[in-house]
Amino acid sequence: MPPSSLQLRPPSACRHVRHVLFSTPRTARPCRFLATKPVNQGTTSTLSQAVAALYHPEPVFPPLVLAEKSSPESMQQFAPPDLEVVEPPQPKDGKPVGTPDRFQYYLRLGKSVGKFYWAGLKKIFSNFKEYQRFKTHLSSFQGQTATPSFGAVVAHSVLYQSPTTITRRQFQLLYRGPSDFYKLIPFSLVFVVCGEFTPLVLPFLPTAILPGTCRRQQDRLAVNRKYTKRLRFARDQMRLFPPAPPQVAASNPSDPRLLRHSAAQEVLWGYAVRSSPFSFLIPYFPKRWIPALDRSRLFRPYNDARHFRIVLDTILIMREGGFGKLSADEIVDYCLFVGHGPFFKFAELPPTEAMRTQMAASLDAYATRLLDHDFTRLDPSQLFLLDFIARSADP
Repeated sequence: MPPSSLQLRPPSACRHVRHVLFSTPRTARPCRFLATKPVNQGTTSTLSQAVAALYHPEPVFPPLVLAEKSSPESMQQFAPPDLEVVEPPQPKDGKPVGTPDRFQYYLRLGKSVGKFYWAGLKKIFSNFKEYQRFKTHLSSFQGQTATPSFGAVVAHSVLYQSPTTITRRQFQLLYRGPSDFYKLIPFSLVFVVCGEFTPLVLPFLPTAILPGTCRRQQDRLAVNRKYTKRLRFARDQMRLFPPAPPQVAASNPSDPRLLRHSAAQEVLWGYAVRSSPFSFLIPYFPKRWIPALDRSRLFRPYNDARHFRIVLDTILIMREGGFGKLSADEIVDYCLFVGHGPFFKFAELPPTEAMRTQMAASLDAYATRLLDHDFTRLDPSQLFLLDFIARSADP
């Protein structure tokens, strides 16, 4: 089920939740990852206090500790294939490398890259076929494609008894399968025209056209560098929207500065993680318009859709043992997708085991905050609110 088929526009009750959360003092208000300092976490029941109608009287989701503890499935089908390393020729006896040796080296290098891309394209077709089969199977008993039904099925809600338990691999397949497949048209044109010389052309093209299974390590780092560039821009723009002083927030929780600050954080978070296809337009708007963009249909529905997917993915990760069982590349993908603040210092570096360990602990703490609002009773259609309020301790 592609994200575009999900009905993610929040109801009026959700807009009331946003107003209540935006109107709380800064020390208790959930903030985005753009905050420069962590704030005190004292809002465990903020959501339930804001709108009790979003909660069911009895739990509708099982706790994270399942009777049959599942183990994570391999995510290799979404990872790029192995790239054969071709060693460059070395000078012998003090003589420089000759032209024939250089030609043979570039020929072997081109063949290696060509095999890499062909293997990546085969993975895309295989994933898309599996996606179509699983989507057909899911639709046969889901009954509808609305968000409550989809969220209930993924998070194992008792409101929707289904014969299928969705794993994280299958959940990722519902999104990554069509996403990579739709990138085949532009990437295939480049690959057919340029062949083995495609890596020489890619730096001049948008990274969005490159499917995930066809990204080399340097391509992934290029994506990370663009993320850090957007994040720096977002943090710079947040200086234009300082929060109200604590004494003002305490005496007037509806101060317009509080609302502008929180709305700007939400818009700029969406820009940093590229939640909307229109996010690239944000730097071209007048800076003072940024808070008002939170109400725009160009950005807000996509931000809510990203929150919704983050919550479901996090629930599935925690059900399968937590972030400690993810590989370093999977940790990087998740951090980029959610805009995890502590990952900023690692973004432009190759993934390492030390990074994986540190980020796994940080993400486990984030998941604890995310699910600490009694998510077992929250209505499935409002699950995205958990991510919206979970980052109050992020630097």
